[in-house]
Amino acid sequence: ADDRQAMLICHNDEKQPHVHVVVNRISAQDGRMLSSSKEKLNLSQWAQSYEQERGKVLCAQRAINNAARDRDEFTRGKKDRSRNIYEVEAAHGNSLQAKMVAAEQRRAAAVVAKIQRETKARHQQERAALDVQHKQRQTEAKDTAKKRLAAAVAQVRKDYRPSWERIFKDDQSERRQFAEREDKLMGRVQNALRSINFGAIVQGRDRRKAISEVFQSFADAGKRLEGLKLAQDRRAKALLARQRQAERAAAAPVRREYKDTLHKNREQFTQERKKLASTHAEERNNIREEWQTIHDNRAKAWQQVASSGYKAAAAKISKLEEAKKFNDAAKRRHVEQDVSHDRERGE
Repeated sequence: ADDRQAMLICHNDEKQPHVHVVVNRISAQDGRMLSSSKEKLNLSQWAQSYEQERGKVLCAQRAINNAARDRDEFTRGKKDRSRNIYEVEAAHGNSLQAKMVAAEQRRAAAVVAKIQRETKARHQQERAALDVQHKQRQTEAKDTAKKRLAAAVAQVRKDYRPSWERIFKDDQSERRQFAEREDKLMGRVQNALRSINFGAIVQGRDRRKAISEVFQSFADAGKRLEGLKLAQDRRAKALLARQRQAERAAAAPVRREYKDTLHKNREQFTQERKKLASTHAEERNNIREEWQTIHDNRAKAWQQVASSGYKAAAAKISKLEEAKKFNDAAKRRHVEQDVSHDRERGE
């Protein structure tokens, strides 16, 4: 906090010197707010260190608590009381009525504080439950979409199974016929012509290499067999491409429906979250009204205590004045009696 603006006010018109510190938590350089995390603990440790450096520990309980914290023992200091409550209670002394009012006000405040803590915890649980519910819906939608996608793809593959069986049988038949034709010259010529990819020759960029492969297929049985396998591979790839296209077409409606479901779930979650936030805000407002009622009742109660104190003081003063009047009257009677006795003796 060295870079933050601060103001220190000192005065000694009380029983002990006072120092008040006002700190601007917003940085003038980058606008970031100074963290207030564990500020009381940090101040407690600083105060103890300050006292120890000067050789006199004024608050032994603080040192005891900090030592316990150093041993990783959870230690909470005495809970602070609101300054206004402390001053009001102190102003009315230790009368029985004042003690009863203070106890009743603390009891009422404790009830509302408990409700506030329980409400805050419940709000956190309800928000967490809403998040879990939304994630569950999203997960269920995803699992359902996966199953439907798998079923759609499986159906397409089932529909294409006869085509794969047919192409397998055709490949086996072509290889048997290829082997039979290889025994004759005209058969080898047929095999060579069947193994030639004329489309590659017409469309290919390196036509010289393609023509060279044609002549090799006429002269080499291995090249002819390789050409047959390449032709069969092309048919299998074409069939696979058609199957993949059919799978994508079957999966498209499922994907669209899944996307729509996710969108609807997000809209539902947004509406539920807004409704929950509105309910929570209303409950928090009710608690604030309860606190305001407690504050108003506290002011009235202490006002009655003050009024009772003033009445008691007025009654006491009245009694004192009456006693004084009685004494004055008694003195005057005694004086008159003495004067009367003196006159009688003088006569």
